[in-house]
Amino acid sequence: MQQERQRLYPFGDGTWSCAFDYFEARFSERPDPGERAYLKRLPTSFNLPDEAVDRLIEVGGLILRNNRTFRELLKTREI
Repeated sequence: MQQERQRLYPFGDGTWSCAFDYFEARFSERPDPGERAYLKRLPTSFNLPDEAVDRLIEVGGLILRNNRTFRELLKTREI
């Protein structure tokens, strides 16, 4: 427990460190033109049909797994 606490809060004062990395993942990375068109037509809204949410989650995972920069980032982390 102490080692985990030290890893999460290395400064000893209850604050924790984190690192941020930036990369782009786009719907245009999907090879299926019909799927790309569907995704690009979705509104930017918090009110989406369940099917749209499910597809966005699935496609987001696929895009991340196939994104070279993201895969390289995972290699540098303890994930």
